[in-house]
Amino acid sequence: MSDNGQQIIRKLFLDAFSKSMNAEQKQELEKIVDNKNLTKQQIHDQIKALCEKSGSESVKKFDEIEKFIEGIKEHVSKKVEKVEGKLSSDALTFVKHVQQIYEDKTITPIQEEQKLKELANNASPLLKKELKFHDICSHLF
Repeated sequence: MSDNGQQIIRKLFLDAFSKSMNAEQKQELEKIVDNKNLTKQQIHDQIKALCEKSGSESVKKFDEIEKFIEGIKEHVSKKVEKVEGKLSSDALTFVKHVQQIYEDKTITPIQEEQKLKELANNASPLLKKELKFHDICSHLF
Protein backbone atom coordinates (compact mmCIF):
# COMPACT_ATOMS: atom_id res chain seq x y z
CA MET A 1 0.00 0.00 0.00
CA SER A 2 1.21 3.50 -0.62
CA ASP A 3 2.61 5.32 2.35
CA ASN A 4 -0.35 7.68 2.25
CA GLY A 5 -2.90 4.86 2.30
CA GLN A 6 -0.99 3.05 5.03
CA GLN A 7 -0.81 6.22 7.12
CA ILE A 8 -4.54 6.83 6.81
CA ILE A 9 -5.33 3.31 8.05
CA ARG A 10 -2.80 3.57 10.88
CA LYS A 11 -4.14 6.94 11.96
CA LEU A 12 -7.77 5.83 11.81
CA PHE A 13 -7.25 2.83 14.05
CA LEU A 14 -4.53 4.15 16.34
CA ASP A 15 -6.42 7.38 17.01
CA ALA A 16 -9.69 5.54 17.58
CA PHE A 17 -8.22 3.21 20.18
CA SER A 18 -5.62 5.49 21.78
CA LYS A 19 -7.63 5.94 24.97
CA SER A 20 -9.25 2.51 25.28
CA MET A 21 -6.16 0.31 24.88
CA ASN A 22 -3.10 -0.08 27.06
CA ALA A 23 0.43 0.24 25.65
CA GLU A 24 0.76 -3.49 24.96
CA GLN A 25 -2.56 -3.61 23.10
CA LYS A 26 -1.65 -0.52 21.07
CA GLN A 27 1.61 -2.23 20.12
CA GLU A 28 -0.34 -5.30 19.01
CA LEU A 29 -2.69 -3.07 17.02
CA GLU A 30 0.30 -1.44 15.29
CA LYS A 31 1.63 -4.88 14.34
CA ILE A 32 -1.72 -5.76 12.79
CA VAL A 33 -2.12 -2.58 10.74
CA ASP A 34 1.53 -2.65 9.66
CA ASN A 35 1.50 -6.31 8.57
CA LYS A 36 1.41 -6.11 4.78
CA ASN A 37 0.71 -9.86 4.44
CA LEU A 38 -2.67 -9.87 6.16
CA THR A 39 -5.82 -9.93 4.06
CA LYS A 40 -8.50 -7.35 4.70
CA GLN A 41 -10.57 -10.05 6.44
CA GLN A 42 -7.64 -11.04 8.67
CA ILE A 43 -7.02 -7.41 9.60
CA HIS A 44 -10.71 -6.98 10.44
CA ASP A 45 -10.87 -10.18 12.48
CA GLN A 46 -7.63 -9.54 14.37
CA ILE A 47 -8.55 -5.96 15.25
CA LYS A 48 -12.01 -7.09 16.34
CA ALA A 49 -10.52 -9.82 18.55
CA LEU A 50 -8.05 -7.35 20.04
CA CYS A 51 -10.89 -4.93 20.78
CA GLU A 52 -12.87 -7.68 22.48
CA LYS A 53 -9.84 -8.44 24.68
CA SER A 54 -9.38 -4.74 25.37
CA GLY A 55 -12.89 -4.15 26.66
CA SER A 56 -16.25 -2.58 25.94
CA GLU A 57 -14.88 0.87 25.08
CA SER A 58 -12.72 -0.60 22.30
CA VAL A 59 -15.59 -2.77 21.04
CA LYS A 60 -17.78 0.33 20.91
CA LYS A 61 -15.12 2.23 18.92
CA PHE A 62 -14.68 -0.73 16.57
CA ASP A 63 -18.43 -0.84 15.94
CA GLU A 64 -18.42 2.91 15.25
CA ILE A 65 -15.65 2.49 12.67
CA GLU A 66 -17.56 -0.36 11.00
CA LYS A 67 -20.72 1.78 10.86
CA PHE A 68 -18.71 4.68 9.43
CA ILE A 69 -17.27 2.45 6.68
CA GLU A 70 -20.71 1.00 5.93
CA GLY A 71 -22.05 4.55 5.71
CA ILE A 72 -19.44 5.42 3.11
CA LYS A 73 -20.35 2.31 1.09
CA GLU A 74 -24.04 3.22 1.23
CA HIS A 75 -23.32 6.79 0.19
CA VAL A 76 -21.31 5.63 -2.82
CA SER A 77 -23.96 3.07 -3.80
CA LYS A 78 -26.70 5.70 -3.67
CA LYS A 79 -24.54 8.07 -5.69
CA VAL A 80 -24.06 5.40 -8.36
CA GLU A 81 -27.78 4.56 -8.36
CA LYS A 82 -28.64 8.22 -8.99
CA VAL A 83 -26.58 8.40 -12.19
CA GLU A 84 -26.80 4.75 -13.24
CA GLY A 85 -29.11 5.52 -16.16
CA LYS A 86 -26.72 8.18 -17.43
CA LEU A 87 -23.60 5.98 -17.38
CA SER A 88 -22.28 4.10 -20.38
CA SER A 89 -21.97 0.33 -20.18
CA ASP A 90 -18.18 0.74 -19.89
CA ALA A 91 -18.63 3.05 -16.92
CA LEU A 92 -21.06 0.66 -15.24
CA THR A 93 -18.65 -2.23 -15.78
CA PHE A 94 -15.80 -0.16 -14.34
CA VAL A 95 -17.84 0.75 -11.25
CA LYS A 96 -18.83 -2.90 -10.72
CA HIS A 97 -15.18 -3.94 -10.91
CA VAL A 98 -14.23 -1.27 -8.37
CA GLN A 99 -16.99 -2.44 -6.03
CA GLN A 100 -15.86 -6.07 -6.39
CA ILE A 101 -12.30 -5.11 -5.50
CA TYR A 102 -13.43 -3.16 -2.43
CA GLU A 103 -15.69 -6.03 -1.32
CA ASP A 104 -13.01 -8.72 -1.79
CA LYS A 105 -11.81 -9.45 1.74
CA THR A 106 -9.43 -12.21 0.56
CA ILE A 107 -6.85 -9.72 -0.70
CA THR A 108 -4.41 -7.52 1.19
CA PRO A 109 -4.79 -3.74 1.19
CA ILE A 110 -1.69 -3.60 -1.03
CA GLN A 111 -3.27 -5.97 -3.55
CA GLU A 112 -6.44 -3.89 -3.43
CA GLU A 113 -4.53 -0.74 -4.21
CA GLN A 114 -2.63 -2.46 -7.04
CA LYS A 115 -5.84 -3.79 -8.60
CA LEU A 116 -7.52 -0.39 -8.39
CA LYS A 117 -4.48 1.32 -9.86
CA GLU A 118 -4.33 -1.19 -12.72
CA LEU A 119 -8.04 -0.76 -13.41
CA ALA A 120 -7.70 3.03 -13.41
CA ASN A 121 -4.59 2.96 -15.61
CA ASN A 122 -6.39 0.80 -18.18
CA ALA A 123 -9.43 3.07 -18.34
CA SER A 124 -9.72 5.09 -21.52
CA PRO A 125 -9.49 8.89 -21.35
CA LEU A 126 -13.15 9.05 -22.37
CA LEU A 127 -14.19 6.72 -19.55
CA LYS A 128 -12.14 8.70 -17.03
CA LYS A 129 -13.77 11.91 -18.22
CA GLU A 130 -17.25 10.39 -17.89
CA LEU A 131 -16.62 9.09 -14.38
CA LYS A 132 -15.06 12.38 -13.28
CA PHE A 133 -18.02 14.29 -14.71
CA HIS A 134 -20.42 12.21 -12.60
CA ASP A 135 -17.98 12.21 -9.66
CA ILE A 136 -18.00 8.41 -9.55
CA CYS A 137 -14.70 6.68 -8.68
CA SER A 138 -12.96 9.96 -9.54
CA HIS A 139 -10.57 9.45 -6.60
CA LEU A 140 -8.86 6.76 -8.69
CA PHE A 141 -7.74 9.17 -11.40
